[in-house]
Amino acid sequence: MGLALLGVCVVAAACGGSSSSSDVTTMAALHILDDGGLHEIDAAIQQGTIPPTAQTTAAHLQTVALLTPWPKELKSQAVKLAGYLGTLAAVLNADSPDMNQVKDASGYAHAAWHEFSMQAWSYLSDRAGVKN
Repeated sequence: MGLALLGVCVVAAACGGSSSSSDVTTMAALHILDDGGLHEIDAAIQQGTIPPTAQTTAAHLQTVALLTPWPKELKSQAVKLAGYLGTLAAVLNADSPDMNQVKDASGYAHAAWHEFSMQAWSYLSDRAGVKN
């Protein structure tokens, strides 16, 4: 579903600069972040296991958060999320990561993602006229 939504985003963006194509871009990026697996990664890390894809996932999601042209209402929160994801990727990028640092970084990234996702979906719901 993520690729299908991303395809819709690309088509919508190519059709013009309307706010609706911007909203579709926001939805596509948010979908990628929401399906990125941060909850599962953090749950495993908090139990003492670092998933083999955790560092790559954190770096990829950081890239999505930084390169998406977020609406001004979401930009600063997206940058904050990207910072937490970058910290997580950095502490995981070691031959023998410090588990206390990894747990802290993972917990912060997970919480920041939840906060951002709720804020972004609220923004999109308002744009769509959907009552929360």
